[in-house]
Amino acid sequence: AAIVYDWCYDLLTETDKIQIIAGVENCLLRDDKALTSSQSKMEVRFPPQDQVAIAGHGNEYQILRDFLAFSVAIYDEVPSWYEYVGGRVYNDLF
Repeated sequence: AAIVYDWCYDLLTETDKIQIIAGVENCLLRDDKALTSSQSKMEVRFPPQDQVAIAGHGNEYQILRDFLAFSVAIYDEVPSWYEYVGGRVYNDLF
C-alpha cells in the first residue's frame, strides 16, 4: 500500500487517498479473534503498544518496514502516523 500510494500519488484523487488509508487502518485495527489465520496479515496491530522495541514483534519488519514506509507515504495527509512510528523508532531504538 505504501508503494502504490507513493508512486501513484499524483494520480490519486482525494477519495482514493482516503480509501487507501482507511483500508490499511481497517486491516491493522481489526480484531484478530474474528479472523482466520489466512485473513490476518499482521501480528502487530497499530498502534503497537505493549511491545518491546529491542527484540520480538515490537522490532520486526511490521514496524520498521511496513508501518514506517506507510507513515512516510501518507505523511502529508496523516502526520500522526509518522509522529507515532518515527517517534517510536527514534525514542526506543536510538
